[in-house]
Parts: sequence; C-alpha cells; structure tokens
Amino acid sequence: MTSYPYTKISDNLAIPAAPILAVLLMHPDATRQRQYASEAFLDTGSDCTLIPLEAVSILQLPILKTRESITGVGGGNTIGYPCRASLELAESQFKGAMLIACEAQLIGGPHRMILGRDILNQFCVKFDGKRQQFSFEVD
Repeated sequence: MTSYPYTKISDNLAIPAAPILAVLLMHPDATRQRQYASEAFLDTGSDCTLIPLEAVSILQLPILKTRESITGVGGGNTIGYPCRASLELAESQFKGAMLIACEAQLIGGPHRMILGRDILNQFCVKFDGKRQQFSFEVD
C-alpha cells in the first residue's frame, strides 16, 4: 500500500489540505504518444471523474455523446462531454476509462481534475486526516 501526503491548496488557513494525486491521461489508442499530466482531487462525493476540455483537445480524445448535464454540490449545472481516455495513477493503469470533460475553471483550472467514485471504487482508499495522508491498495 503506497501512501501520499495531503496537499496544501490555499494560503487561506480555513481551507484544509486535500488528498490530491498526480494522474497521467493518455489517448485510449496506445499508439498515440501524447500525454496530459494532471493533479486529481480525490472526491468521494463525485459520481464521475471530470477532466478539463483542454485535455480532450490536446490528446484528441474521442467524444462519445454530444453532451451531458452535470449537477454540482451547490445545485449548479454545467455541460460535460463524455469521452474515453486511459489513466495512470497510483502505480495502476486504466485503459479506455469513461470520463466527463468540462470547463477547466469548474474543476480548479487546467491540469486539474476530479477523481470520482467511478475510478476510486477500483481501489481500497484510506484517508488519514490526522496524519494528513491517504493510501491506495490495489488488488
């Protein structure tokens, strides 16, 4: 089981450090060499994994449907575009995972993403708030 430290995300002391993990996005066709490095916020409250539209453009990811409505915690809606990409994280790879692309400012900016339960449920994830670290166990 590999442990990762929480990351300071703001100079505002009222905002605590968060579980953030480096993720590499790639086109699902392994012959393409482009990669998109991202910082993923581990969000157990999110049903799906969200990536910035910029990644779709850079990696030339295939869009699967025209669009999908996404509702956030505060009830706000935005438009997302389902796509497939491969991910590399926590020493694991997911080939052709279904992701939703949306405007970068909605998920923290370019090179940021939200890792939802669709991916997190593939691991045993332990959040240790006291020690400000989290860990992944892969079967």
